[in-house]
Amino acid sequence: MSASTPRYVIENHGPDHDAIKTAFSGAFQVCAQLGISEITLLVPAKGQFPSTVVGTFLGQRVTKAICKGQTVKITDTLCMNLESPKTFLPYKTYGMVIGVYLSQKDQNALDSITSARALVLLPWTEEEGKTWLSTWNAIVLGASTWQVQQTTFPVDVENAFLSLTQGINLSTGLSHPSDKDAAKRTLSNLKKNGHMLVPDEIRKWALRNNWAPKNAAALSKLAGRYFKGRLPNQA
Repeated sequence: MSASTPRYVIENHGPDHDAIKTAFSGAFQVCAQLGISEITLLVPAKGQFPSTVVGTFLGQRVTKAICKGQTVKITDTLCMNLESPKTFLPYKTYGMVIGVYLSQKDQNALDSITSARALVLLPWTEEEGKTWLSTWNAIVLGASTWQVQQTTFPVDVENAFLSLTQGINLSTGLSHPSDKDAAKRTLSNLKKNGHMLVPDEIRKWALRNNWAPKNAAALSKLAGRYFKGRLPNQA
């Protein structure tokens, strides 16, 4: 999905009730500003949700109903439903999607959405939150203390990856041999030209430029063959 879609993150680590309050109050304000009428909660597993701190925060009535697959009215202007990565349909059109305590792997579901008015992440760990924040340059709701930096590639590197992106079938990524060969040529040429890149930063760039999460990961894995030993703080 376009990098221009509004994205928000809450600084959090573990079951922090204040962070939960900040997440929902901030989300409700964004919904009011953007005219969003429906919130989809994306959680790791529906069956465990009632016993989580977020499930408790929402109350038994709301939690029980959304766990049954119902869409529940929570304010005069907002309704809410619940999904997990196993039940989530990325090609639907959503209002706001709030990812709750998603692992790095489960964040792929959030990043695979093709149409939404706004995306929010309430992370479980600081590391998971910082990764998403640095990928999308998200707006922080509430206190903002995390220090992250979004890598900017040199112009020739940016143009090389843009050319690759425009030249392959993004719906299949590198699964076709000719597209994988194109990626190999791109990475090889960048290395020959003296660039030392961080594979995970390539993954983040690919996500911001409409690569599906699994395809962005494949490009990052391939890049690891050319730029071995590169650490994030060496970018």
